[in-house]
Amino acid sequence: MNFLFQQYFLLLLLTIIIEFIVFWFIIKDKALKLFFYSAIINSFTQPFGTYFYQNLFVNFYVVELLIFFVESFLIQLLFKINYKKAILVSLLTNSITAIISVFF
Repeated sequence: MNFLFQQYFLLLLLTIIIEFIVFWFIIKDKALKLFFYSAIINSFTQPFGTYFYQNLFVNFYVVELLIFFVESFLIQLLFKINYKKAILVSLLTNSITAIISVFF
């Protein structure tokens, strides 16, 4: 595997784990289910976010805002929670991972 692919994979895995932990503290459901949903959500949104930011030169904040809205919808759909709670969860998870991504 080339270095760039390994780096993307590591960042994706880190994002999945961080968001899983937040899901676990807030949603309080079965750990395997929460991890699986975190993997599904982030495997969908992170590649698009990375592509838009790196290849289309879209502003970091615009990309994060788009990911926030998409993930809030997916969180509501998968976890079957109300949209206000989904927005809160998405805001929290994406704020944490966005701050961490600045360092990488």
